[in-house]
Amino acid sequence: MTTTTRVERDRAAEFQPERRRLFGRAAGLGLIGLGAGLLGGCGGSGVGSNGTGSPVLLSQSVGTVSGFGSVVVDGVRRDDSAARVERERADGGRDSAEIRLGQRVVLEYSTDAAGTEVLGRIEVRPSLVGRVSERTADTLGVLGQTVVINADPTRGPITVLGERWRSAADIALGEAVELHAIVTGAPGGARRLLATRIDTPASPDTLRLVAPVSEVLADRAGTSRQQVRIGALTVWLPAGEQAQAGQMLTLHAPPADFDAATLVLRASRMQVDAASTLVAAGSRIERAGLIAGWSGRSLTIDGITMEVDAATVLKPATLLPADGLHARVVALRSSDALRWQAVSIEAVATTGSALLVGTLSDWSAATADSPASFRVRDTRVTLTSATVLDLGDCIAAAATATLVDGLHVEVTGSVGSRGIVADRVRCLKEPRDGTAQITRQGRILSFDVQARRLTLQQTTEDGGVREIAVSWSESTHWRDPARASTDLLATLVAEGRRIEIEGMLSAEGLLQARRVRLHASADHRHERSPVQPAPGDISGDTAARLAGVRPEVQARSSTDTLQRCQSAS
Repeated sequence: MTTTTRVERDRAAEFQPERRRLFGRAAGLGLIGLGAGLLGGCGGSGVGSNGTGSPVLLSQSVGTVSGFGSVVVDGVRRDDSAARVERERADGGRDSAEIRLGQRVVLEYSTDAAGTEVLGRIEVRPSLVGRVSERTADTLGVLGQTVVINADPTRGPITVLGERWRSAADIALGEAVELHAIVTGAPGGARRLLATRIDTPASPDTLRLVAPVSEVLADRAGTSRQQVRIGALTVWLPAGEQAQAGQMLTLHAPPADFDAATLVLRASRMQVDAASTLVAAGSRIERAGLIAGWSGRSLTIDGITMEVDAATVLKPATLLPADGLHARVVALRSSDALRWQAVSIEAVATTGSALLVGTLSDWSAATADSPASFRVRDTRVTLTSATVLDLGDCIAAAATATLVDGLHVEVTGSVGSRGIVADRVRCLKEPRDGTAQITRQGRILSFDVQARRLTLQQTTEDGGVREIAVSWSESTHWRDPARASTDLLATLVAEGRRIEIEGMLSAEGLLQARRVRLHASADHRHERSPVQPAPGDISGDTAARLAGVRPEVQARSSTDTLQRCQSAS
């Protein structure tokens, strides 16, 4: 049976009425001359032109990754097939990156020749990189900021842990961490960061902080550098830079320029968030986070204050905004360019809104100690006794079967601390027209770095071997092998190392790689661990009751199941 959930919709059609409302609102604010492209489709940001044909960013969308298929941000599916994925270095340059569950991301849209808005760039934006200086059962202290580790979906997004840790208790004092977080609290009150993902840093040699300025300190004699307060941290801004209270800043510094005893940071580089730099009337931002400071006339979300009035659209219409509500807010810069005016406030579900679409791998049946699990798009999926399996598109008859590696599946469920807890797993026909991401694992048989081609040798379930032609491009992200050098690929071939390639499969059978990484068995990132339940995760008792996944009848062989799935495709 096929069901349609909110996250399954592309939202392009759904967004058109909202787009008309936004444009009407823009006209009401006196925003004459702004094209409809300003108010981007699919909930993304818009890009206009300065008259020279060069794109000019007019808006910004920031949210939390809740799945893949394309990329899902706060429960909304967004087509990332044409998007570059990048993260910024401390020197302002950009590196290729990959998106992980729970990361905070910035979305930038452009307009193609036909006038259709296309997601052109996704920036992975960590909120905090530093060492843990203090901790409690559910908080960490990093760079003078208090970071909440959340295991309760009623309080907001669940904190996802990187592969390094089995539970939050494993995060040690002095350990370097990369935190993705939303800012909670209103100006003038206690502000904290609620972690949406905790991981090992991509660049541990650089400190990073994204947070609003709490206070601008009085100038001190003998220094030309402005000082500000961010939480308990005193920051010396780079020479010549200025900031205002309430502005969202991104700060970089070498570890030697942070004094943990006095909580003083001397920043080497600073950026001001687009919420402060987009000052043209009609500029647009979108933020998802927890509402704070709700008064009926204004609110603060992710550190940004916005005004509310009778024209602000509530979704659903019966929504009652309040402090602590997980919401997505779209706002336009007012006609006097001084304020952000909330155009719409939409509730974001913290359970049931996660989505994965891709190739199933690393299938492991349940045991007395561990629940059944697998991976899709390098994201762990846990099954419970309530998980519904729909294998109709892979099984010709309505007979019992089990999951096996290689199936193309859709997973819906909720974000948990170690991945996604599945409500439903549905088998799909694997697309072969370049419209969806698939994953292939195997060993490199041959390669040509200059032509950017390689041949992957894959072992099938029945013990056979097949060869897959693979191409890559400048935008392909290489993880573990950091880049496709001749020496490195030659080493992988000589050692027989298995790699995993994720990309689009053309009708001609060419796999166009978007991400390449060593397979899990090579770096032990996906070891199974004892069950350590958190709210929303499976309990040990439930795992012990699982002899497999439903249907609970003798399953046919993995080979037979996979052959039937492929023939149905």
